Amino acid sequence: MNILKSYICQDIQAAIDGKANYLAALGLSTYTENLGGMCYGDLEHNLGANYLNFMEEYFPSPYKSLNSKLSSLGGLYKVVRCGLVHEYFMKCESAVTSNKTLQCGIIYETTNNPPLEFNVIQYFIDFKEALDKYYNELIGTTNPMKRPILESNFDSAINKMPFRSFDPSTTATSRLEGASGKAI
Repeated sequence: MNILKSYICQDIQAAIDGKANYLAALGLSTYTENLGGMCYGDLEHNLGANYLNFMEEYFPSPYKSLNSKLSSLGGLYKVVRCGLVHEYFMKCESAVTSNKTLQCGIIYETTNNPPLEFNVIQYFIDFKEALDKYYNELIGTTNPMKRPILESNFDSAINKMPFRSFDPSTTATSRLEGASGKAI
C-alpha cells in the first residue's frame, strides 16, 4: 500500500504541476472511489456507496454535506465522479480550478456562478489527509482494533482484481506504473 500511496500522489502532483486540472480532478475522483473500494472490500460493487462512505469517514467535515447538497442533481458520486469519468465534465455548470485554497475542495453553492467548483489543490490536500488516515488505520498505527477489518477488506478487494495482488517482488505487477515510470 505504501508504494501505491506514493505513486498516486506523484501522479496527481504531476497533473497539477502540468496545469492539467481536469486530469487531476478525474484522477482524484477515481482514486477516492478506488480507496473506498479497498477500504470496504469491494472494487466491483457498491462503488458509489464506498466512495461516499470513504469521504464521510476519512475526509474533513466540510465534505459530509456535499452529497445532500447535490441530491437534486443525483448526488456527489454521480455529479462529480461519474461526470468526470464518463463525460469529462461534471453534470452541472461547474469549474475545475487550482488557484486558491478553500475550506473544501468541492463547493456547491447555487448562488455562485458556476455553482459547482472543484479545486484540485484543496482536494489534493484533503485527499492526502484522508489517505494518510486510512493508511495509518490499515497498518494499525492509529486504530489497532480496526486493522484486521481493513486488512481483510483491502486483501479482498485487491485479490478480486483480474491480476495478481500487489507484490513488488513479482513481475505480475510490472505493467502497473506511476509517474516515475517504475513498476508498482
